[in-house]
Amino acid sequence: MYHAKCAALLLCMLLLTSCDLLSGQTGEKGEALDFENVEEARYLNVQDAQTAVFRTEAEWDAFWNAHVDAQEGADTPPPPQINFDEHMVIGLFWGTISGCRGDVDAIQDVRSRRSEIVVRAEDWTSGATCMALAQPRQVVKITQTDRPVTFSGEIPTN
Repeated sequence: MYHAKCAALLLCMLLLTSCDLLSGQTGEKGEALDFENVEEARYLNVQDAQTAVFRTEAEWDAFWNAHVDAQEGADTPPPPQINFDEHMVIGLFWGTISGCRGDVDAIQDVRSRRSEIVVRAEDWTSGATCMALAQPRQVVKITQTDRPVTFSGEIPTN
């Protein structure tokens, strides 16, 4: 009886493992995707907390033009060039808050799962505090996909 139970358990484990292999998934977490900061995003002045996904140049340009912060007497900087045939842009904006930093590194990873892309952010607020107002942000580009993007962890909320 003992051997029959062990064989049944082993068979169940083998079947479950083969399901993951056949689906092409690397487990619950999914496959890690490369992401790169869009450094020019430092010119963005987004006063309301939000997340954003830009899949086209028109979406990106409209957002950029609505939120770009030109220095007095200077020309408005153009939006960073993104090849939207290959990439898309994801932004996390914490709105206007008391703080010292504009550019932050909150995004810990971006993962591809069966039906979605998941962006996970962690708390970035540790460190020095100050009484200035800032618009913290992180804007990254990833490989273009049509899957929905979801956010987890410490994300901006209104």
